[in-house]
Amino acid sequence: MKPIYGANPLMQPGCYTELFFLDEATALAAGHRPCAQCRPDAYKLFTTAWLKAGLSDVALAANIDKALDAERRNIEKPLVSPASLPSGAMVRHPEDGAFHLVYEGQLFPWSFSGYGTPMPLKAAAGKYELMTPPSAVKGLEAGYPLEVHSSAKGSH
Repeated sequence: MKPIYGANPLMQPGCYTELFFLDEATALAAGHRPCAQCRPDAYKLFTTAWLKAGLSDVALAANIDKALDAERRNIEKPLVSPASLPSGAMVRHPEDGAFHLVYEGQLFPWSFSGYGTPMPLKAAAGKYELMTPPSAVKGLEAGYPLEVHSSAKGSH
């Protein structure tokens, strides 16, 4: 009998740690890639984009994890114009600390329960801190088709 994903107790010693995020944009911003076990199709697309972006010659999970971890731990986040980023990147306003998703030409305020009413990217004045690791941004630019929460899809 084939085991059912999620049927085992969570957070078992010696096993990978199950993590739960609002959506994939949030997970990428936190420095996590798609899981090769529970999301194999997304993992394959991510590694394909990783290679296409020229981030390495071989897309091994351990190497990707190491790169994403180093970038997410970097305390000094690059300041960027949200309009220069691909859909799926996350930024933080440097003054009020609010997180936002760049998605389809708009800037959506993030919350634990979903995204709020967006504003056009061109209305986002100034520079924001880039929260999505730069290598993940390159993967998005290389065509990785990231999943976003339904609150960012056509509901505004």
